Amino acid sequence: MDIKINQCAIIVSSCDAYFDAWEPFFKLFFKYWSDCPFPIYLISNKKTYPDSKVKSICIPDDKGWAENLKTALSKIPHSRILYLQEDYFLERPVDTAFIEALLETMINENAAYLRLYPAPKPKITWDKNIGIIRKSDPYRTSLQAAFWDKKILDWLLIYGEAGVPFEKDGSVRSAKIDRLFLCVKKPVFDYLSTGIVKGKWNRKVVSLFKKEKITADFSQRPFEPIGDTVKYNLTSLPMIGKIFKQYYRLQYKIKTLFSQEN
Repeated sequence: MDIKINQCAIIVSSCDAYFDAWEPFFKLFFKYWSDCPFPIYLISNKKTYPDSKVKSICIPDDKGWAENLKTALSKIPHSRILYLQEDYFLERPVDTAFIEALLETMINENAAYLRLYPAPKPKITWDKNIGIIRKSDPYRTSLQAAFWDKKILDWLLIYGEAGVPFEKDGSVRSAKIDRLFLCVKKPVFDYLSTGIVKGKWNRKVVSLFKKEKITADFSQRPFEPIGDTVKYNLTSLPMIGKIFKQYYRLQYKIKTLFSQEN
């Protein structure tokens, strides 16, 4: 299994504009995954994180999410990566043995992608722990925590594209790839999804950081409006969450229509 571990590295996608999330991210990461067997790379611009376990890939001229990630991939020798973002704040311990087994499955099956956080969940069963993401499924290339074949991820990235459009348009592009895209049925990583929303702190981080005795610098960015928090909570509800999603989509379309007429 050590050979397979040596094929994989962790990339924490970030930039200097989000440096205020690094300290809480890594404190929780090393608390809940103290025996992480993979090397860790942090994408940044000019800043670095002061921990010998974290290797910064500095890209001084920020070219945006996709180009920064492509540059980082070119600097990492490993054939697989575990993609994370700096605001995926862990809340519970990580099962390293299970992570290693999933990586082994991915390599043995030559899968292109194995999502470790089921958002959304897979529709087709592969085995008791994993499902298949179909070519037609939305968010096939979701940027939640996931193992990636590095070459596949690099091919899917388009210069100038941001993360949110990638999840939609990258999923369409991925239909050209005749390899397995897999997803766990239950979260392998239990983290706050996500700690920063559209550049603003998710209000849930306050209670999490307080519980974890983490002092964070909240002066660098505002908190999201309470209305956005309520909206997120309603759309995340089991069973009736879809109804609220449809309601908010309709509300947005009506608002857009009226703004165009005026």
